[in-house]
Amino acid sequence: MAGAIQAADSKEASELTLPPHTNDALLVHLTQALGTLAKRNFNRVTNHGSLELCVGLTAVHYFMAGRKTLNDFTRQPEAEGTEDNMFIRSSTRRNDAWAGAHDAGNRDEGMLAGNAPINFTSARTRASAALKNTPCACRAKMVNTSPGGFCIAWDSQIPSSLQTGEILGVREQSSQPWSVAVVRWIRQIKNEGTQIGIELQAPRATPCAVRLIQKLGNSSEYLRGLMLPEISVINQPATLIVPRLPFQSGNRITLLIDDQEEQGQLLKKMTATGSINQFEIKLQSRPDAKTSTNRPGPATSEDEFDSLWPSL
Repeated sequence: MAGAIQAADSKEASELTLPPHTNDALLVHLTQALGTLAKRNFNRVTNHGSLELCVGLTAVHYFMAGRKTLNDFTRQPEAEGTEDNMFIRSSTRRNDAWAGAHDAGNRDEGMLAGNAPINFTSARTRASAALKNTPCACRAKMVNTSPGGFCIAWDSQIPSSLQTGEILGVREQSSQPWSVAVVRWIRQIKNEGTQIGIELQAPRATPCAVRLIQKLGNSSEYLRGLMLPEISVINQPATLIVPRLPFQSGNRITLLIDDQEEQGQLLKKMTATGSINQFEIKLQSRPDAKTSTNRPGPATSEDEFDSLWPSL
């Protein structure tokens, strides 16, 4: 039943006919509830070390990007406080081609009045608020390990965002790069606290920013994403981890990665949890790179044409 639901959800041939306009969240829930747990591929080895981890896509992106916020990563300046700054608005006004029209009016008249609003928020208050919202990492004791994941014991209070299907960033040593993992199960053990099963998804990932290309109107704002590399040994293509909403299969996107923007399209949905989706991705730069190697350039065609002159 679970296989039939998954095949019908991915628009493949299936004996099961789904009602029209079936919610994707319902299909994912039915697949997880009716499906069977995958058999363990590796033996577990007892380990008494510790594991550093961060919880959620926001935290994983923050640490993998070198402790950069999304605004810093996309090089977007903070918008807070600019609306009340007369000098910034004046410089923006000078760039307006219609600012000199006879009926444009004075936009700064309201700010010169005695009832102009005053921003009492100090820079120190804004800095403390930003520090409070900064993602943090913590350490947990390992119970056992395997090449495919970890079992950890969480003695302190569990974060509210930690749930089955949540994405994690994990590493054993501070000098090591962060790896991408997913919470597979959580269980309470009497007199021993909480144990969490973690499955590794990729040994490394590249932080990026993703936004939808709308058919009408402007594109959406940038959201956090993680590009997982292709693993040719197991025939696993390159995939993209994005927030659960608003991305869907078939969406055209703009990908900001390594300070460069690339156009692409989301293909088959590989994984769906309560917080993230994982898609196969097709970038426009890749097929162009492949075809350009077989296509003669302008210099080659000119050289071949020049070789005909002695025969004329």
